[in-house]
Formats: sequence, structure tokens, C-alpha cells
Amino acid sequence: MASAYVTIGGLQVAAPLATFVEEELLGAADDAQAFWEAFRGLIEEAAPQNAALLQQRKALQALVDEYHEDVEHQEDVRVGSAAYRAFLQEIGYAAGSSSPPQQLATEPVDAEVRSVAGVQLVVPCDNPRYALNAANARWLSLLDALYGTDAVVPHPAATERIPEDGSYNPVRGAKVMDFVFSFLDSFFPLVSSGTEAPISYRRAVGFTVEKEVFGISDGEGEGEGVGEGEGTPSGVLANPSQFKGFAMSEAGEVSQVVLEYHDLHVILCFDADKARSLGFDSSLADVIVESALTAICDFEDSVAAVDVHDKVNVYRTWLGLMKGDLTATFAKKGATVQRRLKADKVFTRTGHADDPVVLHGRALLMCRNVGMQMYTDMVKHPAADLDAIPEAFVDLLVSAKAAQYDLQKADAQQTAKGSSRLLRNSRMGSVYIVKPKMHGPAEVAFNNMLFNAMEDMLGLKRNTLKMGVMDEERRTSLSLVSCMHEVRERLVFINTGFLDRTGDEIHTAMKAGPVYGKRQMKSQAWLKAYEDGNVDA
Repeated sequence: MASAYVTIGGLQVAAPLATFVEEELLGAADDAQAFWEAFRGLIEEAAPQNAALLQQRKALQALVDEYHEDVEHQEDVRVGSAAYRAFLQEIGYAAGSSSPPQQLATEPVDAEVRSVAGVQLVVPCDNPRYALNAANARWLSLLDALYGTDAVVPHPAATERIPEDGSYNPVRGAKVMDFVFSFLDSFFPLVSSGTEAPISYRRAVGFTVEKEVFGISDGEGEGEGVGEGEGTPSGVLANPSQFKGFAMSEAGEVSQVVLEYHDLHVILCFDADKARSLGFDSSLADVIVESALTAICDFEDSVAAVDVHDKVNVYRTWLGLMKGDLTATFAKKGATVQRRLKADKVFTRTGHADDPVVLHGRALLMCRNVGMQMYTDMVKHPAADLDAIPEAFVDLLVSAKAAQYDLQKADAQQTAKGSSRLLRNSRMGSVYIVKPKMHGPAEVAFNNMLFNAMEDMLGLKRNTLKMGVMDEERRTSLSLVSCMHEVRERLVFINTGFLDRTGDEIHTAMKAGPVYGKRQMKSQAWLKAYEDGNVDA
């Protein structure tokens, strides 16, 4: 994988990685020699354990193969009998349930992980443009999403299609707005100011913000247009607490209104000229919805990092995201475009002008390291006779060190206008690292030890590094509660991985006979048990 090496800290480090670490990853106060010496100590402690656990995988698989090849056991394997389960527990393949499940004690955790349900993306971390797209997918236009896809018009008539020249189709746009009005009526219902009878956003010709109340004007009441203090609205929110804040334009008109539902936010955008150009009757020109709450920046399955240059590119993207200065420049429609991380969104809080509403502008970012079975020669330890070390060790080193730039940012400072100066990832001071391909509680416990060692090496508080566990290996699925117990103070989520889990099921059962094809595989009992067991745990 690597060719030229730099000898430092008792290690041989591939030159591109050594240069990246010294010139980009380390801060001004860091010493490269001490950094690599500390990492050498971690390698010396953990590399033998890593190798032993991989050897245990092979030994267990050999016992399972022997059992599967025995004709007397094949029916037990096929139906998953009590005898088969007892065998797996006897050899240590599946952990017993002698200890009761314990409450997780992971703190502190950001709201996007702890309490708010939403979309999670996975993005390859070798492409800065894609990584920025994922990070910025926190806020997206509902109108653009509906107009540009078949969600609202699945089988468009000729009059409903998007023109080939890219021009706007008002017929299609009207269908989009009809959906948007239904969406708003369902989740942010309005009632008549006088009778409290339901009233639709479709009737709005204007919108008002008056004395902490958001409402609409249908042209029949006193209030018209878009503004603050425009008069009595025709309709107001049935649940006034859903109105969280607003923003004013330079012309002194209300340009945006923030509504909230189950801690998720929708931003109504007002622009009378734009709305008229789209054929809309009111000044509502767009609806921005909170979309991707979290994004996993992937070092593993979705990237092809085959040499040290590729891997450094992955690391550089993650570092830029954590520093907040990542950019991507590219050509689009004949123009040069530069993409960067979006700032937080700041609004005047309803009833508290001196205490602005600040909404996080980006998805909460996590990174997924490679599995412990992957080895790399980016770093060698000649004295320990190691021509390659677990690649996950290097991933963890760079993931955590890069995230220190985010941790070291002071709490987001507010300017006089309320805009955030800093682009923070975690507001709770945590680093989120996803661990794939772990087989059972012993491997989870080993990775917990690695996280402890990395925190000690970098001077981080215990459990600053949070762990997401991928439930995608048979041994982990069979002992998921025990796996969770091993990381009960740093676990933030359990993810399913149906493709990888299916692959491991096939690999494990290779000696048991032919496997079902894809269509039949989806209806097998083990697959439903996998999903149910994950949810139950």
C-alpha cells in the first residue's frame, strides 16, 4: 500500500501520512515525535489482542463448519433447534444471558441522537463535494424536492412534465403547492380567528406576525400582505406554541417564519415577487424542511481507499469537516461553484427579541472506521515485527484527533445580530465513531478498550468518543444485549446492516449446504428474527 517511509516515534510511517499528520492534523502545540511514540504504545498493547480475536473468529468458524458438515446435525441447523443454540453457547459463539440488561449511561449526547427522530445519511468521505452535500442536507426545499421528483406526480401527463429546456411548468408547480398546503394543514393546522373552525393555508393571500401570533390573511379580514403588526389575521395556528420565531427582510417585512413539530422545524419563506413568478396566489415562495439530522462520513464500505494517498484524502475530508473549513470547487452549468458548510440559522425568538432562536445549520456528523479485520502497511512497527497494523487503529487515531478541533471550539459565540461565528459539529462535546464488523461482546469490549486508550493518549475525558455499533455479524446479533453492555457508557446507537448481515449468514453456513436465492432469502425466519431482535434489544 505504501512505498516511501518516515521513521518517527519508533515507527515507520508512510511518507504521505506522516506529512499529512505533521502539517495538517497536528496543532501548533503538538509534537509529532511524541504523537507517534504514544501511538506506538497503543499498537504494542492492542495489536496482539486484535490478532488473537481474529484468530478466535477462525477457530469458532472451524467448530461451526464441523458441526454443519455432520449429517446428524443438519436438521437442527435448518430449524434452529434448541440443540443448535446450546452448541453455539457451549463453544462461546453466542453469549449467554446470565446478567440482566442494564440501563445505558451514555452522556452527554446531542439531541439529534438522543431525542429527535430523523433521516440519517451515509456518504463516502473520499469526496469533499459529496461530504458537504450530506452535511448541508439538514435543510432542504420541500418544493424543489417535490417538483423535481415523481413523489407528487408519479405518472405525469404531457402538461405536467418538467420541460426539457429546464423552464418552469406552472401546472406541475400547482400540484406541488397543493401537496404543500395539505402538508401544512396536517402538521401545523390553522383555525379561524373568530370561530376557531379549521381553515386551510390554501386561503392565504398574506401572512402576519402580530403579538407573538402567526397567522394568515385570506383577503377578507383586516390583515393583508406579509409583515409584523399587519392587523387581525383571518386564521391562526391551532397550537400557538408551534410558532418559534421569525426573520425580517431589509425592507422591514417578515421574510421567514419557523414552525416546530416534535422538535423538527419547518421554515416558511415569503417572497411575493418570486411567488407570483411561480404562479402562486400568496406570498409563500418556499417551505424549507429539516431533513437529514445525522450523516455518517464513511471510511469503510462506500469508499475505495486502496493506498495511502487514497486514505489520506479520506482523512483530509474528515479533518476539514471537523475544522469547519472544508470547501469543494467544481464547474456546474458553465459556472464555477464553491461549496462550503452552511452556517447556523438564526431567528428572532417569539416574545424574546434579545434571545434568538439558533437552529443547527448542518447534519450532526459521525465517521465510520473500517473493521478490525483490515490491515494496512501505512504504519509499520519493525521492533515488534509488524509489517502491517490494524487499519482501524489509524482510522481511530485520525478520527479522534481531527475531532479535537471541533471539541476545542468555544461554545458558539453570538454576534450582535445573533449569527454564529463558529461551525460546531457537536454542541455537547462528543465525537461519534461508528464501528462495523465486530463479532460478539469480546470484540466490542476490545474496541471499548481502544477508545479508552485513545482518549488517554489525546487527553480527552472518558467517554468523549461515542460508539455506534453496527449489528451486521451473526455473533453480534445473537449476543446483542451483551454487546451493548460492554459499551453502555459510550453507546449511541445500534445500526442494522442487512446486506452485510446476509453475507455473514451465508459465510457462516457455507458448510451447511446451498443457501436460498435473493428472493427466497428475504422471507427466511432468521432475517425477521434479526430485525426483531435488534429492535427488542
